[in-house]
Amino acid sequence: MQNLRVITIDCWGTMLEIDPTWDDVILEAIVDFLHERHSIERSAVVQAFSMEAENFRAALVERETTYPIHDRVSFLFDQLAVSPNPDDVANLSRIIAQCIAQPSPTPVPGCESFLQRMCNASIGFCVVCNTGWFSGPTITSALQKLNLTRYLAHLVFSDAHGSAKPARSIFDHALALVDCPPNESVHIGDTMATDIVGATRAGIYPIELALGEKASGRQQHVALPGYDDIYDHLRNNFRWKSE
Repeated sequence: MQNLRVITIDCWGTMLEIDPTWDDVILEAIVDFLHERHSIERSAVVQAFSMEAENFRAALVERETTYPIHDRVSFLFDQLAVSPNPDDVANLSRIIAQCIAQPSPTPVPGCESFLQRMCNASIGFCVVCNTGWFSGPTITSALQKLNLTRYLAHLVFSDAHGSAKPARSIFDHALALVDCPPNESVHIGDTMATDIVGATRAGIYPIELALGEKASGRQQHVALPGYDDIYDHLRNNFRWKSE
């Protein structure tokens, strides 16, 4: 039976719910800012926003990296052929960060109870999260407001690390922070292309959180419909640090 000391865990869709309106809120914030500061029409901003999204996706798929928020904002200015004022990039980045409160994120059902139960069993946690419009510090602040960081030994974000899931290096970095070998860890995430593929590359046992779906073995990994199911799976298939 494999030992379990550490769980690396995804953030969006795994710990925190993703609100489908955030992209629209961010777009409107950018439209308002650029119209007020540079008199740019909405249609031009919408087109630049779409082009930036394609550029961001290409970087993730082709180079396994995610651009930091300042780089994403600078790309928008470049697409619009606008020379920003010295504070424009920082100010627009700050406005985008504030959009995380419209509405504020909520925990995925069962997540906090699971974190608490595992921490009580002396299992450590490290977040491994790809960033988008919301930076690592912005996401950390959201987790702090929900009092979830008390369960987390470390948080690793792609915008700071330089590589993004499914790159092996971001998982290797997380395990180095907690001084744990891959064969004594588990990764929990909700996305096959980033979480499951990346954890498998790093030699970490992957579990897909497939909320609401029937538990199954999907090819070479386990998919479970909720946190109670994950807890039971770990209890039955691993030897825990505290034992």
